[in-house]
Amino acid sequence: GLAAGGGGRCIPSSEPPPLVCKGHRGGGINSVSFHPIFSLLASAGEDGSVKLWDSESGEFMKTLKGHTGSVQHVAFDDKGGKLLSCSSDLSLKIWDAEQEYVCVKTLRGHSHNVSMAKFLRGDQEGTIASTGRDGAIKFWDLQTGFCTHTIQPTSDPPVWIRAMAISPSGRSFVTGGNDGAVIVWDTEGKKARHEMRGHEHVVNAVAYPPVDAGGDEKGKENMVVSAGRDKTVRVWDAATGVEVCIFRNHSNWVRGVLIHKSLNYVLSVSDDRSMMVFDYKNRRMVREIKEAG
Repeated sequence: GLAAGGGGRCIPSSEPPPLVCKGHRGGGINSVSFHPIFSLLASAGEDGSVKLWDSESGEFMKTLKGHTGSVQHVAFDDKGGKLLSCSSDLSLKIWDAEQEYVCVKTLRGHSHNVSMAKFLRGDQEGTIASTGRDGAIKFWDLQTGFCTHTIQPTSDPPVWIRAMAISPSGRSFVTGGNDGAVIVWDTEGKKARHEMRGHEHVVNAVAYPPVDAGGDEKGKENMVVSAGRDKTVRVWDAATGVEVCIFRNHSNWVRGVLIHKSLNYVLSVSDDRSMMVFDYKNRRMVREIKEAG
């Protein structure tokens, strides 16, 4: 997957990466997340651990142990006080930065692999959303650790939801999964606004612009990007559910996408081992970094 560091300001160059952090044992790294304030990076591995790194020096700092299965995703909250992880062990864990990243809560309720978990923001601050292979979207109270609401799957067998992103305001969120649909939800009402169809295979990743993105609020709220196993990257208008443009440059599954804070560029990473930068307004790829993975 992809994560924006330094406020998402930089477009990656084709030069070799300045830092390579090595420490996870066996398997791959499923997710990374940059701290919103400090030079700190969290990584989630197939080895069941969460590791913390100095994102400026690449120095290893700490291993967070507790999960008994592959850690699927990690995410800092907007203030950087909490770190959230979720795992194939069916649990979510909350790690407290003020207590040197001690696990302060373990959340259980999913019946299968938990693929994604996010802190909500805005009026929904203090709530966590999670989803996964059981097809359920669950909402948790950060303070109590109790599940406050569940959006149950509507199909049997349920659709594995693999990706989720929260809008800059927190009023909406988007999901994508095995049925190829990209769904925009109302956070407060817990109802689907748009079901956007176009992908011909599993959706691996979805993204909204970062919280500190430029432009007007309406523009930030209405831009959604998705990517998947059909090797495409797609830009959507979340207000209308219409596909804005599609990029077919990758030659293998696309694993991660993010939107640059200028709203002018979309970045993607793929199993073809490349990272690509797209100028979505001019509908063209402007940079390809080969052997990026």
